Amino acid sequence: MRWVSDLGDVLVLTPLVLAVFGGLLLRRQRVLALGWLLAVLVNSLAVRVLKGAIGRERPAGAAELVTSGASFPSGHAAGALLVYGLLLWIVLPLVARRRWRAVLAVAGGVLIGAIVVSRVLLRVHFVSDVVGGLLLAGFTLLLATGLLRPWRPGDGVEWERPWPR
Repeated sequence: MRWVSDLGDVLVLTPLVLAVFGGLLLRRQRVLALGWLLAVLVNSLAVRVLKGAIGRERPAGAAELVTSGASFPSGHAAGALLVYGLLLWIVLPLVARRRWRAVLAVAGGVLIGAIVVSRVLLRVHFVSDVVGGLLLAGFTLLLATGLLRPWRPGDGVEWERPWPR
């Protein structure tokens, strides 16, 4: 469960976020790249502000697995839903075959679900912590996708090649 949980950790998500940001810039998708980065930063900041404001203690025994931070909302749950969810939203229209789009969507959902469940099973969060993280990230995800829709590839936006043929 720890390695599943780690897939929602800032040490895993940050390089992924930066790689996607760089890839979008290479593809000359500047607005989408900026929106991607801004959504992730807003979500992360909201998690930090809520953790500081609420200051909820973690479940008993969590200290051996967690080095710092309050319990509510779960940053792993919020980060996983926003990063993997927004990445799927960007990538799925680029996948030609409907079957592969479905496979990717299900795999993304299973990954997010596994990360969320792992946080509770590892007893580092209460169920309400992960629900709070999911609600926060869900709101951010809806806002980001709504604002970025005109620049989404596959919705009339063509990807530019970063270099000549």
